[in-house]
Amino acid sequence: MLYTSYYGNHRKFKDMFRVSISRTAPTNSFDLQLTKLAPDAELLQKYKSDSITIEEYTQAYHRQLTKHEDSGYLAQVVKALLEVPNDVVLLCYEKKGDFCHRHLLADWLNSHHGTNIQELE
Repeated sequence: MLYTSYYGNHRKFKDMFRVSISRTAPTNSFDLQLTKLAPDAELLQKYKSDSITIEEYTQAYHRQLTKHEDSGYLAQVVKALLEVPNDVVLLCYEKKGDFCHRHLLADWLNSHHGTNIQELE
């Protein structure tokens, strides 16, 4: 199974395969880092400086995911993650309930790849 959560919980997931999907990550909080799944630097900067809305951020991140979809990267990632013998958790910084690209990514993968990614406590 695939799940999402945030780095603050990474110790709870010792028996899971922990995948960082952010541009940077705390040391020892992940087993694999997929920085291509993070928002690009320009998009992240615009969001952090409040120069774009959540809707604009979502549209820009979806464009980024579309490029990864078109290249076959997302299909490769999903295939590889589903082959991991343990449950997999995708991690980034924002706490549960906060707006975050990991939720956009989970929704995208659920709708485009038939996954059933859920958020863990």
